[in-house]
Amino acid sequence: MVPSISRFDKTTSACDSSVARSTSLRSWAVATITGISIDKSAPTITFTGATTYTIDQNVSITCVVSDALSGLAGGSTCETASGPAYLLGVGTHTLHASGIDLAGNPASATFTYTIASTEDTLCALTKILVTKEGTAKSLCAKLDAAAASGARGNTTDHANQLSAYRNEVEAQRGKTISDADADALIALADLL
Repeated sequence: MVPSISRFDKTTSACDSSVARSTSLRSWAVATITGISIDKSAPTITFTGATTYTIDQNVSITCVVSDALSGLAGGSTCETASGPAYLLGVGTHTLHASGIDLAGNPASATFTYTIASTEDTLCALTKILVTKEGTAKSLCAKLDAAAASGARGNTTDHANQLSAYRNEVEAQRGKTISDADADALIALADLL
């Protein structure tokens, strides 16, 4: 029988082992093995990006799953988001990530971000999407008037100004506003 001595340090998950073996009846040889680490930590999931955006901004959210000790097993998922915010949709969005390391430790995480719209941000987007400055100014004037009406609590005037905005976008469809951009601007106005 070969006697062995093991010492396990719970704080570092490291194990040192010593094995003693008799080479004759009177002498013993001792071999020591150190630096064995047992991975008890789940992988790390890191999302990078803002949690709030407006429709006139670009969304850029990245995700990384990593494991410093044993490495990652196959099958990790890490959702990302990027592109013009208005194309991703107004509201709350949730990204998901999961991974498992080679030691069998699982991890999962979510990242929630919000895309908001106001008359001001719709005006900023209008200036980006409309090809003629005069048309963009006219549309923004309607949005400014709608915002002022809303601030005064006048819901009828607010609705009328937004209706005038939608009508002008429709009139400019295919002229100073592409069909796809007109659809987007009208849909966003409907949310205000």
